Amino acid sequence: MAAYNYMAPRAPQYTKPTSVEDCIEQARVFVNKQHSRAALGPVKKGDKVLIVTLPDQDPFVQEALIQAFKEKGAEKN
Repeated sequence: MAAYNYMAPRAPQYTKPTSVEDCIEQARVFVNKQHSRAALGPVKKGDKVLIVTLPDQDPFVQEALIQAFKEKGAEKN
């Protein structure tokens, strides 16, 4: 049987956010996008947005998205 010497699979190292400020810029980009897989816009003043997450969602990411939606004019219930 032949033995193959392939490289081990590698994935990029992601840093965990330590504050909302680490995530807010990217959240603003997603909220402003209208076309793509990661698009969350357009958001108009007075819109109501439902955010559904998994229980292990990073709280900094979640808060950054909420803040970005509020900046665009979405209301909180």
